Amino acid sequence: MVSVQNVSGEENYKCRACNSGAFDKFEYNHWVFAGKPKNWTNILCHDCGLISHFKDEGEMVTYADQAYRKGSASVYPPISLPWSTVSFNRWKHIAKIVERNIPKAVLSGYSILDFGGYNGLLVRALKQHWGSDCSVADLDQEGLDFARAMGFKTINLSEQPELTEKYSLITMVHVLEHIEDPFAAVSSLVNALASDGSMYIEVPNLFGFPLIDNAHLSTFSLESLQFFCSAHGLEILSSGYCKTPSEAINYDYPFSTDRENIYVLARKSEGAGVTLADGVVGLVSDVNQLKGKLTTGYGLRGISMAGAYFRLGMSRLLFSLMLLAISLVSLIPMVRYLVTSRSVYLGLKKFQGLFRKN
Repeated sequence: MVSVQNVSGEENYKCRACNSGAFDKFEYNHWVFAGKPKNWTNILCHDCGLISHFKDEGEMVTYADQAYRKGSASVYPPISLPWSTVSFNRWKHIAKIVERNIPKAVLSGYSILDFGGYNGLLVRALKQHWGSDCSVADLDQEGLDFARAMGFKTINLSEQPELTEKYSLITMVHVLEHIEDPFAAVSSLVNALASDGSMYIEVPNLFGFPLIDNAHLSTFSLESLQFFCSAHGLEILSSGYCKTPSEAINYDYPFSTDRENIYVLARKSEGAGVTLADGVVGLVSDVNQLKGKLTTGYGLRGISMAGAYFRLGMSRLLFSLMLLAISLVSLIPMVRYLVTSRSVYLGLKKFQGLFRKN
């Protein structure tokens, strides 16, 4: 599958999901949802609908050295803050979707792997909620150290790229879009599933999140993600849209809308596989059609974002007014005291004046 990153010729471009060479290159930008800069090449696959991104010049984002999260900072906390709060709270949506398809009583006996799970906060929530046996696999050793400190089994993918155990449920939350070869990665994870195991995948929505992120190498629509999972022999149990937990807006993250992300919950099944010949329902394989849908989708998401910020602004305004009112009310006893004190003072002065006259 695709392994080329810094490319020099068009013949090196292949779809990251299906390895197809049938594609169109395109550029797209938006005043809110910015596209990739000029040193990137974007291709739209005609066969599976995935958008693959290739950086033609410059260094790629790295993970094993913690550069992705700490950047150039020389002083930084042991885990990414405050974003880890958001990562933790993703468990609510995942639990809701999983429990619609798998009885909660069964989940307590599950072995769960959070692939790309960083610091283990997501599986901490799932373990508390279900009582499952949980593990974390990642490239970031500092994140894994944090997960291990909470008692979870960890796998450093830099040292052990191949999984050796079987899992009842594998979660892959905002990880797939970062991987250079997503097809090979998910193939490996399917092999690590138990015979009746399931996989939950969540990624940004092509029509709900900007393309600019320097760490994202693939961008999926709901249709291309569904096809991608089916092509790996996975039977789709549930799929749809979801948003980043609402706390994100407090951290100046503006993109949390109801269609910001897409997800698939799928089960390992011998007869579920499809091929490119089966076609992708709802596939967008024409660049002009893609740009039209991007403009429409981004416009609708922009309205949702504006509404969220308006509600946030109004709530903060109301909170400020409430604090002001409480503060003013709290001053009433002091004002009364001052007024009373002044009255007493004037009364004494008046009495003293009368006394002197007498």
